[in-house]
Amino acid sequence: MTDSKRIFISHAWSETVLYETFVASVDARIGSGNWINLSIPKGLAIEPGEELRNKSELQQLTVEIQKLVARLKDPLVPQVASRYVYGPEGRREVETKGMLLKALDELVARRNKVAAKERRDVSLVEISKGVSVRMREAPELALEIRERIAGADYFFILLSEMLLFRRWVDFEMEVASDAGIRTIAVDFGSNAGRHVEFKTRETATWARFDQGAFEW
Repeated sequence: MTDSKRIFISHAWSETVLYETFVASVDARIGSGNWINLSIPKGLAIEPGEELRNKSELQQLTVEIQKLVARLKDPLVPQVASRYVYGPEGRREVETKGMLLKALDELVARRNKVAAKERRDVSLVEISKGVSVRMREAPELALEIRERIAGADYFFILLSEMLLFRRWVDFEMEVASDAGIRTIAVDFGSNAGRHVEFKTRETATWARFDQGAFEW
């Protein structure tokens, strides 16, 4: 175990499937017994304060949109703009494709506003401020991250869309940069690369890494 590679994987904590896929690929490339995973464990993966609430709102809106899309596929929903039925309690409106489409438009608009706000929050102008905020919000987590990254040989950043909503990654990149850790951004084909490319000169596409073309 003395020659084991020590790796810290920075990723959006909600992207568990992406993270597990990357871990499995590392196992396949160098062997599960030949590396030590220093990444933050799921039990510590929290985002406190306003950032967590904003992210939760985005996730909730996404779930609601998915539910509406599923309802729109139901062949039993009338394909009309609106419909009313009359009963003992008087007239009431029933669910129609038109009603669902209107609700879907409203939810998508709300989701876009939340997403746009989060993207502004992670603009490069705010990064240095964001790093100090992370330390004040959760000092114990910040210390845990520092200690783990300090002991790493490699610092991988998994580029995904949700990475744009997780400002803890800025703190992790700053720590890795200060410690002089080799930093590699693994591009899964998202737009997140523009957010971190100034932090690392080394980028590997997911296909290149998974096929074993990455040079350790």
